[in-house]
Amino acid sequence: MKNIHLHLWKWLRRFVMAFMLGFSNVLNQETKMIDDTFVKVEQTTDNNEN
Repeated sequence: MKNIHLHLWKWLRRFVMAFMLGFSNVLNQETKMIDDTFVKVEQTTDNNEN
């Protein structure tokens, strides 16, 4: 019986850790999408040497 509880505890810990990693990745991706500007402005200079 103790062996079953030990295995259940290990699998529950693995599941919770995987869930937390997945959730943090989703939050990280959303903040990247919010902070990222969709319109990129490129600065150019004229190098016309006559």
